[in-house]
Amino acid sequence: MYKPVPTSNGTARGTSGFFISDPRHPGKIYLVTARHVVFHPDKEPNELYQHRYSGQRRTNVLLFGDAAIEKHITDIESEIDGKHIIIEQLKKRLKGAEQVDEEDAEAERNQVQLQLKEAREAIVALENYVVLSPPIGFGVGEERFTEDWAVIEIDSSKVDSTNFVGNAIDLGTTTPVDKFTAWMHPHHANPPSFEYPGNRLLEFYGTIPDKDIWNPSPKTLDHDNDPCIMVMKRGHASDLTDQSGQMSMEVAVLPRNSESGAFSKPGDSSSAVVDGKGRIAGLLTGGAGADSEAFDCTYVTSANFLIQRMSEHGLVTNLSPSLNA
Repeated sequence: MYKPVPTSNGTARGTSGFFISDPRHPGKIYLVTARHVVFHPDKEPNELYQHRYSGQRRTNVLLFGDAAIEKHITDIESEIDGKHIIIEQLKKRLKGAEQVDEEDAEAERNQVQLQLKEAREAIVALENYVVLSPPIGFGVGEERFTEDWAVIEIDSSKVDSTNFVGNAIDLGTTTPVDKFTAWMHPHHANPPSFEYPGNRLLEFYGTIPDKDIWNPSPKTLDHDNDPCIMVMKRGHASDLTDQSGQMSMEVAVLPRNSESGAFSKPGDSSSAVVDGKGRIAGLLTGGAGADSEAFDCTYVTSANFLIQRMSEHGLVTNLSPSLNA
């Protein structure tokens, strides 16, 4: 799991969604996340953002893994701030070079220009950047979904086989295997739909068809004998949780029972929500509830809608990205 942190829009944080690739651009990996995580709704104009050419100003995003998040957010943000301070100081030196004799001025300018280049490259090297994000919209398309997504191009120089496993949820060690398996099988009459992976990584496999979310199979019941699809996610704020899902204009994810606790909390935005087979239900975009620290109902935008909209914006989406294709 990775957390995107915008470097130009304050310090809003969320949880990454899922990775994709485009077969027309071999070797490139993209991350799909929520727009409001990388473009602060109160600080940025709500308009289409596209990065079309190399000279265009970037909207940069930092990504952090679980073990590194707390330490490296502070360290790298401080490093970037330090580079900006250096750049401002070098600009002053460059201006001061105009007041000395020509030979010394030329030497000073050359030295400063080299240091400026190194400082700016150091900043860019730390960051991924947004390539596409439509404005946040409501009631979009035939199904009238909420549109709140952005696509980030991952810095290929920072990704290799040691730190990229593709789309998967690490089920972790905090919840015992038998307990989590029982959570995913809330009714004794349900057919098996979840098998705990030996390496703890539940790999993503396709999407849940919208028709199945609209009309869950009567063979899969919750504790109240209502048809449901059991889903899970791992978020920055609430870690690993599972609940049952139903759909209105959004996919509504409800608590498993009265004692299971909230499925999401503030800070979980853009988590990928999947079922026990690893099929993606969608992207977590928000929630509602009496408690401001947790949500009784979590809202998820359909993955199929997201894929359709990305296609309409020119992206060919592959949900099984690799570093070599």
